[in-house]
Amino acid sequence: MIVDIRGATSIETFSEQETIERTKELMEELFMRNKVERIISITFSVTEDINLINPASIVRKAFGLDQISLMCLREANFKGSMNGIIRVSMLCESQDNNFVYLHRARMLRPDLK
Repeated sequence: MIVDIRGATSIETFSEQETIERTKELMEELFMRNKVERIISITFSVTEDINLINPASIVRKAFGLDQISLMCLREANFKGSMNGIIRVSMLCESQDNNFVYLHRARMLRPDLK
């Protein structure tokens, strides 16, 4: 079945190393909590304050996904929006659809445990 698995994480120090670590952690959790059979595409969005390194590039390199469509967009800035947030939307074939929200990003989806 084709599903869109979503997730998000937060950055606190805005360093390149933290962005790499948090992006990899988010994707590892998505893969661990979902039996992904085939990835169709992965789209990231970042708040405007995340600008040192592209999460799509991190994932392409760290997970060897050079044949997958990966993209990163800047998130719209709305009044009251959280800063330091990386969101992901992974379109894939999976029997699971377990969203993953880590660190401060958990506040975006309080309905998820």
